[in-house]
Amino acid sequence: MTVTVDLHQAKTHLSKLLDRAHAGEEIILAKAGTPCAVQGPLPLADAGRRPGWP
Repeated sequence: MTVTVDLHQAKTHLSKLLDRAHAGEEIILAKAGTPCAVQGPLPLADAGRRPGWP
């Protein structure tokens, strides 16, 4: 699910928005109604590789 949030609201509720992004939700930050950034979860690193192995 994607949600658009105004920049002022994002500053006020940053920790809640980060929790939502961590849960997999994509959040679009908008300034004066114009989208300007996307906040979302980071892709997980491949845990299968070990140093020294191809």
